[in-house]
Amino acid sequence: MELVQENNPIIDIVPGCGPAPRPAPCGFLPKMSFKDAVGRCISKYATFQGRARRREYWWFVLFTLLLTLLPIAPVYILSTLDEMSVIDMESGLSPVLMLLFVILAALGMLACFVLLIPCLAVQTRRLHDIGRSGWWVVASLLVSVACSAVPFFIFGGQAMDMGEIEQFRQAFQVSGFAGCAMLVFEVADLSLALLLLLFSLRDSDKGENKYGPSPKYVVL
Repeated sequence: MELVQENNPIIDIVPGCGPAPRPAPCGFLPKMSFKDAVGRCISKYATFQGRARRREYWWFVLFTLLLTLLPIAPVYILSTLDEMSVIDMESGLSPVLMLLFVILAALGMLACFVLLIPCLAVQTRRLHDIGRSGWWVVASLLVSVACSAVPFFIFGGQAMDMGEIEQFRQAFQVSGFAGCAMLVFEVADLSLALLLLLFSLRDSDKGENKYGPSPKYVVL
């Protein structure tokens, strides 16, 4: 059993026998470019089976951040300046510029919606790559949703009318149960996020596991 670079084996010339593959050195990383990783994740848009190595996962995370945050960033900055009374977006910006920012914000939101499934899929495959179940992703997603939904179940429409986050947090002081429930969900959400981050930083299992062959260490 020999570990070699994917699609690019390292070879030695054996006298009288021609080229022969030899094991890749310990810690050797097969090449995967940004383009390769994005292409693979898009082609496996809703594929939750199989495995994904670190480079595939983190390159696609970078691609997602660039595609979703860059269009929204100018709108967020201008909105912050408007709240701080540094500028007046209604009178200080031309209608054309305002329309451009609205389009950028819409594109950013559209990118978030379109890339949600492949992001969940590659995160699941990344967990499979280290022998972990993809249900960790489901658990983290459910806790995040619950963390946002619990206040509205407790306070109903009153919480939705507050608007300001600080006022919203102060409302939890009215009910000890509400504060405890929110604290539990926030701690669980943060704990799961940190756990998934640690999982995503781990190296691939070097051999085949129950989720399939290694995408990084190719066996000849």
